[in-house]
Amino acid sequence: MFSRLRNLLALLLVLSLLAHAIPVSAQEGNPPVDPNGAWGEVINPNGSINYDNLTDGGVVSQPAAWMPSIPLVGPLNAEYRVYYTPSGNTIVLPTATTLFFMAANSQESGFDAAASTLGTSGLSTAEGTNVFTGIAGLGLFFGSLFGNGSEVNISLPSGQQILSGTFFQQVLSGQQNLYALGPGGLFNFLQSLSQASIEDSSLYTYLLLYTPGQCATVPGGCTPEQLALLATPVPTSTPPPSACPAPSVKPGEISAGGQDDWPPYPLVVGQDPDKNGVNLTFNASVAPTIYTYYTQEPIEECAAGPKANGSYDCYNKGVGGHKVVTGYECVQRTKTYPECIDFATGSIRLSDESRDWILNELSIRYPGAYLHRPSFSFSGSGCSWSASKKNVQVEDPGIWNISVRGRTSGTPVSAPRGFNRAGTDFKVWLKEVVIVK
Repeated sequence: MFSRLRNLLALLLVLSLLAHAIPVSAQEGNPPVDPNGAWGEVINPNGSINYDNLTDGGVVSQPAAWMPSIPLVGPLNAEYRVYYTPSGNTIVLPTATTLFFMAANSQESGFDAAASTLGTSGLSTAEGTNVFTGIAGLGLFFGSLFGNGSEVNISLPSGQQILSGTFFQQVLSGQQNLYALGPGGLFNFLQSLSQASIEDSSLYTYLLLYTPGQCATVPGGCTPEQLALLATPVPTSTPPPSACPAPSVKPGEISAGGQDDWPPYPLVVGQDPDKNGVNLTFNASVAPTIYTYYTQEPIEECAAGPKANGSYDCYNKGVGGHKVVTGYECVQRTKTYPECIDFATGSIRLSDESRDWILNELSIRYPGAYLHRPSFSFSGSGCSWSASKKNVQVEDPGIWNISVRGRTSGTPVSAPRGFNRAGTDFKVWLKEVVIVK
């Protein structure tokens, strides 16, 4: 009786795990990945994460079109914990919520673009891997729970392997198409993931690895070290004698602001018979980002005499010769990347001084005076965003502050940036009061 109950509970646990497994299929055309070199910087042979070998990039929270928008709350940000390996790879740990929508929108979110993945939703790693959740997986899990602890290796017709016990050793040895539901090292892996989860009060279950060439598309953008790797010139037969300056990124200047356009003396609602209100304009734009890098170019001179085949490829003062490399020079080059406004919100807010004036001084003359609607906001986006709102009906007199906040879209060499800029203040008048504060 106890044995049957134990088997039933185990079956329910397995079905629950399989129900939450996330299918992973690496996108064709990804650059080749050497798991031994990639995951060897991240995972220890016992399954634990080697945090001491990683540079912590912190938590990144940014808007994403593939994340949902919740009524009364608004759009959810995509959130990740980011690490960098010594070789320049980026390790991304999405929160459980972000991971769900990444998998549901695998191309838009960059999930398919990951060079390699490793996680607890059916462990997987290496280029071209697919998570297997069939009958063989059930048999493996029962064997790992109730068997004699021996190694279980199953090869599928597709060439995929199901392993237990030595999963993480297989990862570090460079094998591909791996799957394991209950390896011994899983507990060390889970314990290491829980360290980051506890620090950030978020649940992490999956690691996505991106190569330096993909860094511009992952949260946080490219680090200076990764940009240096991307700019490394291809070795020539004659090695350059010295290194060039490191590449640099100059983000474009963000411009944003707002103002009232008409009428010159707007009145509060109730004293404005034509309901003119106030006309407002907002704007936000960002100048292009300039990426500066250097290439080592050979310095050639025309040496006297023909080439080995007897031909000439240059002339010096009318005398035939052949080209020879006498040195190298660093040539500065630039690339310009346009940047747009991912989202922007123009706001007007009754100043703190005017709020205090209404609730204290004005309430003495008009008992019961209170704040009706002390703030408004208007949102939008675009490469050069502007918005115009006419006849905004304002009920509270006083000095109003204008501001525009938002986030840029980022470029291939720079991450998105937030901004908050002040506009030009304006006054809304109450006829019975000569001076507003």
